[in-house]
Amino acid sequence: MIVKPFRAIRPKTNLAEAVNVPPYDVVDRKEVRERTKNNPASFFHITRSDAELENLTDEHSEAVYEKAKENFYRFLSEGTLIREKKPSFYVLSQKWMGRTQTGIFAAVSCEEYEKGLIKKHELTRKEKEFDRTMHIMTVGADTGPVFLSFEKKGGFSQILKEIQKKEPLYHFTDENSVENTLWIAKEDALVQKIESYFQSIPAFYIADGHHRAASALNVWKKWKESKGNEHNAFHYFMAVIFPSDELSILPYHRVIADLNKLSREEFLSALQKDFFVKESRNLEPKAKGKIGLYLEHSVYQLSPKNKSSFHGNKLDSLDVSILQNRVLAPVLGIDDPRTSQRIRFVGGIKGPKELIRQVDEGSAKAAFCLHPVSIKDWIAITNQGSIMPPKSTWFEPKLRDGLITYPIVNASDF
Repeated sequence: MIVKPFRAIRPKTNLAEAVNVPPYDVVDRKEVRERTKNNPASFFHITRSDAELENLTDEHSEAVYEKAKENFYRFLSEGTLIREKKPSFYVLSQKWMGRTQTGIFAAVSCEEYEKGLIKKHELTRKEKEFDRTMHIMTVGADTGPVFLSFEKKGGFSQILKEIQKKEPLYHFTDENSVENTLWIAKEDALVQKIESYFQSIPAFYIADGHHRAASALNVWKKWKESKGNEHNAFHYFMAVIFPSDELSILPYHRVIADLNKLSREEFLSALQKDFFVKESRNLEPKAKGKIGLYLEHSVYQLSPKNKSSFHGNKLDSLDVSILQNRVLAPVLGIDDPRTSQRIRFVGGIKGPKELIRQVDEGSAKAAFCLHPVSIKDWIAITNQGSIMPPKSTWFEPKLRDGLITYPIVNASDF
């Protein structure tokens, strides 16, 4: 695989904690306003500039993207953000909940993504693609990385150890108790080692950031026609690449607004066609092949009756697939969970307590608690070119926006 160093834009060292923020799409406008009102250095001024405008302003309006560009160049002119003097790679270590994942910031190829060498497991939504495409083109930079993974070969740990001997650029613990440490690798010998190492890696896998990757591809397709086909910065997009054996997938649960006009008894009876339905004390499934259900202050565990139909088909054997194909679509009439207003998703560190809260408070009629997809199944399904049901995987910890930005316009503009 092709990886390239680049001249990053990043916070001045003493401002890294003030600048960095969670991904743009995990917060709403109200939360952004709260987090930025006393922090003029927050990177939300660039990734979520809609929060600075009136409530009625469409978040996809030209004014939003122009405000983001204005703030980006202001951060540069004021020295909040600085430009690296030499193309470099960056190593990011994240420690959380007793484990560590360490990856490399790099520019990766739009062409390899188009060819399917950077593999996806989710479909994207056009409105979200449009948003980040316009943001990238207007600001002239990738402001947030795509979260990639790869199957590690020998030599990677040795490269990291050599880089991590040095003093880090940044070290801080974020609001989610994730300890983040960032090092720079700018020496010619180290840069060559990293490029050479990844040449032997056959594929990357998108863990998170499908819309960012698709948006970068859109920019490449638009600009290569007008700006030529030489290897300019926009032929690549920014990613952090982690070995798969260090990652952990958390479950993604479902809450349902109504029972599709069924009574409680009718709904449970319909489930019994394909599932053994058993009352339980625990909502959270302890293993693959079990699905927790919370309904009107009662907890159930669902077990599929006919497991033989799943043999050899990893996609259909996923609990999220079983739930979608045997409950959500045929019983509840939720054929497309990507667009249905009758389903919401609860992921990551929010577990059974959040599901129970939503049902008990009346914002949902029922909730399904799922066991997480394994890394092995995720890679196997992605390798076969299959697309998982939406919201099948939640990778944690998330990558921060604002630590490293990838400029895709001419360097003389900075």
